[in-house]
Amino acid sequence: MKQITLVTRKLKEDEKDFVLEYELISDSFPLEEGGGEYYGVIVRQFLLTGEDRQLYDSCQLLGFSESMEETEEFFYMLIDGEAMPVSLYELADDWKSAFCTHYHFAV
Repeated sequence: MKQITLVTRKLKEDEKDFVLEYELISDSFPLEEGGGEYYGVIVRQFLLTGEDRQLYDSCQLLGFSESMEETEEFFYMLIDGEAMPVSLYELADDWKSAFCTHYHFAV
């Protein structure tokens, strides 16, 4: 797995200071599965206490899409909305439901 982009945002919630870290990653399918790249997103939330920061929550979607463009668009939407790790799976499900209506499955 390799990091493509890392973006951090500071956030204050309920009188606590947090840092949100958004990471865009890529990885490869094994050759026996046909090879190729896939992309994902990791969201981490850190609690700031003075100069220290400790991991508060995290979530990852390692195989979000084989499309870099789709994954980047989703990634920047998360950042713009200051999405928390707890909501990552629900947001991904909503994204896929709303934007993947063009797929047709053979019966």
